[in-house]
Amino acid sequence: MRLYSIRQSGFTLIELLAASVISAFIALIAVTSVKSVTSGRERIDQYTQTSEDLRFAIELIRQDLLNIYREATPDARVFYGGATPLGEEEIPYSTLRFHTVSLTPARMLQPEGDVYEVEYLVMGNEDQPDEPLKLVRRYQPNPYNTKNPGGMLSVLYSNIRSFDIVYFDPQLQEWVTAWPKSKNQLPGIVKVKLTGVTADGRHVLSRSAIIDFPRWPDQPENTGNSGNNKNNNNTPDNNTTNNNADNNTNNNNNNRNNNRNNSPEVRSNRRRGRR
Repeated sequence: MRLYSIRQSGFTLIELLAASVISAFIALIAVTSVKSVTSGRERIDQYTQTSEDLRFAIELIRQDLLNIYREATPDARVFYGGATPLGEEEIPYSTLRFHTVSLTPARMLQPEGDVYEVEYLVMGNEDQPDEPLKLVRRYQPNPYNTKNPGGMLSVLYSNIRSFDIVYFDPQLQEWVTAWPKSKNQLPGIVKVKLTGVTADGRHVLSRSAIIDFPRWPDQPENTGNSGNNKNNNNTPDNNTTNNNADNNTNNNNNNRNNNRNNSPEVRSNRRRGRR
């Protein structure tokens, strides 16, 4: 009786270990690549979102300043700004308060006018100082209620790095960082700069706007030259005009005299006188 040995083909233990190591290495590379792509996309999304939020906030400030309400008298005008120190380092953040004209209601289904009080300021949490600062817009539908200023608060952007506003004083011809209530005129130019940080803290973005106010109705026009021209009648042009008018008058008188002398009645009288 013959015995036959049956050989079964398969992988050895060393081959299985090698295959496992290679598979794990490939999986690690794939996971790392996917994670890198995902984190890169998240950073791009955060960067884009931060840029859009800053652009929206700076555009809203610009529109409110362009639609500023012009009071009938300078004393009743509301426009003043300053700075408030916040945080452990007491960094000053600008504040701005003024009246603006808007068609966007602050309260739905409530009677309101078209003049609102708007205030932009930076706020933080005193209980949790580590929280990021927020840029807040206060929207008051009743701007003349001085006893209860109140209004609707809306957060425009969180994680603010800086909020700076400077004003150009036409009288001093220089830039100032505050515009007090005592000034009875508006600044010539307002420059606003807003700086924010992305959620991961890796990128710092800034947006700015420059608002150039036109001449206000209460400012007098420069009528000095026109008044002088009206009162001064001895200019060369006026003299020439007067001389031409005098010459035309003299010519007309001469023509009338010539016509009278050449008339038939005058001729007949001359003939009678000769006879």
